[in-house]
Amino acid sequence: AGWLELSVAFGSRDADRLRSVAFGVGMVGPSAQAEQAQVMVHKVTRQPQFQGWSRQLQDEPILQLSTD
Repeated sequence: AGWLELSVAFGSRDADRLRSVAFGVGMVGPSAQAEQAQVMVHKVTRQPQFQGWSRQLQDEPILQLSTD
């Protein structure tokens, strides 16, 4: 399955510590357009086409939050 994500991260530093927060939102599944991207790359590089896209995961949203 394809994974498409947009993320943004913020960081700050004081005398002895680096802190960061990142947030991401996206989609896994056909809406990520991974099949189209892979077909294009395989055509350009003249590689065999993958045949398993009909069995990929269905669309699901992705939400991520990470901190350090």
